[in-house]
Amino acid sequence: MLNRSFSQLESLSLFGCVDLSDSSLSSLLIKYGSKMHTLNLSFCSKVTDKGLSYVASCCPWLSSITLYRCHFTDYGLLMLTQSCKSLKHVDLSWCFKITDLGISYLNQNCLQLDTLRINGCNKILGESFLGFSPTLARLDASNTNLDSKAVVAALSGGGLRYLNISSPVFPNWGRELAHVGLGGLAANIRFLDFEKCSLVDDAIKKFSNGCPLLQEWNLSSCYRITFLGWGSIGLHCQNLEILHVNKCGRLCHRGLLALGNGCTRLSVLNMKYCNSIEPYWIDIFKEQRPDVQIRKEEASAKNINPPNWNFNI
Repeated sequence: MLNRSFSQLESLSLFGCVDLSDSSLSSLLIKYGSKMHTLNLSFCSKVTDKGLSYVASCCPWLSSITLYRCHFTDYGLLMLTQSCKSLKHVDLSWCFKITDLGISYLNQNCLQLDTLRINGCNKILGESFLGFSPTLARLDASNTNLDSKAVVAALSGGGLRYLNISSPVFPNWGRELAHVGLGGLAANIRFLDFEKCSLVDDAIKKFSNGCPLLQEWNLSSCYRITFLGWGSIGLHCQNLEILHVNKCGRLCHRGLLALGNGCTRLSVLNMKYCNSIEPYWIDIFKEQRPDVQIRKEEASAKNINPPNWNFNI
């Protein structure tokens, strides 16, 4: 399959190799892993903790690993992070066995961590987020059990620029965000994905005021936001360029005009199924802000990727 010409191999994708066993992975990595920087084991469902131990021992220079829908445990992460301390990009999405203990190993051992994906990891509650390395710039945590305290803990490192907590398992916690203090923890945030988070106006006020550098915000299906919330965005989000408001049923014409008047850098407004706004007011908005494109596109974490932050499996 591979020959001696690959002895300097730096990147290897085994995406979809569902029959790949721990022993087969070991044979590959013993031969070709010594210089490897990037490894993709997505959907390699037969790879266990033992397989990750082979990665740890054979790939000391690994900086990026994708383990999408793999079946290892926290112990596998312990072995991996103890040896691969240069890890910067880690995708654990839909790895159902991983808990906060595994994330704590990443925190303790991988001090250069830049990107972490834990989408669908419903055993992670966020207890391990406090004290994240300031190098962590991107956290994808959609479809999880995180609560408002976990969100604040994730921001505690101070380096986050991209935060995706869309489609939470228990969406009502969006109300709790109204009662937490952000301080300056969100000062570096450029992108927020809060789709289906049931945020209330007070929470919107906190984030719009606490994220002065925010460039893109996904608030699709946040049906509780009223004029007070939209007005706060217009007042504070001076750097906002892209806003997603699909299915925000309480966005009225006053809120729309407040966004147009306040968000002077706004260039794209994704607005679909906002039935409280009559066509007349959309025409008024277009006259006042001809520089803003109004699109009817469904937003999701799958198709929202800020420049240079792509992390493809």
